[in-house]
Amino acid sequence: MPSDPHLHLEDVSWKYTGDECGLCQWDQSDEHDTYRRTRFHALHPHRGYYALRSLRIEKFFAFWGQDLDTFTTPLECGREFRVKFDKDTNFLGREALLQQRQEGVFRRFVMLVLEDHDTELDLWPWWGEPVYRSGQLAGTTTSSAYSYTLQRHVCLGFVSPPPSPEGLPTPITPDFINRGDYEVDIAGQCYPAKAKLYPFSSLFAQQKRRKEDMDLGNLHGK
Repeated sequence: MPSDPHLHLEDVSWKYTGDECGLCQWDQSDEHDTYRRTRFHALHPHRGYYALRSLRIEKFFAFWGQDLDTFTTPLECGREFRVKFDKDTNFLGREALLQQRQEGVFRRFVMLVLEDHDTELDLWPWWGEPVYRSGQLAGTTTSSAYSYTLQRHVCLGFVSPPPSPEGLPTPITPDFINRGDYEVDIAGQCYPAKAKLYPFSSLFAQQKRRKEDMDLGNLHGK
């Protein structure tokens, strides 16, 4: 750490989102540094920490330490594509993941988009809210935020199917997620929600590509 009293060390990593964030050292007695500091703040305006939270949740980006922990496997949170099963490379946990892929996972990380929820009057979700599927407790939320793209609240969390009659865990399937009627309990009030395995931004991109393909096909047909 510098001991010069003319130097001011400022941590701006919590205020900005650009690549140039971090610890910035300014010489308060230098006019050039004063100009440089003013220009830095002009080019990197305050973004707000909760903007990062909102953007990553509506993009379905899981947060390590809150959504995911050391007990979460890539198959449970939709990150199987990051595991190179097809390569002849051994790694810690490979056999366990191969067994889980064969037997199925018993919980799945999902996106829950709230419906019939008034952001001005109703309480906002935070995390830890119970998630119900067709009236049965299926899981809890792990994080949530208001999505400015969808203009509604979005929750992330894990859901699981009920156990078998023998009391054994039941593997979860995409049909279980897509065909269920979901509700999120916020302070005792249940709000309907749609469960998704993929972010809405991917659906928007697919719809845009289909529209462009249709427009291109119509152009070639003329």
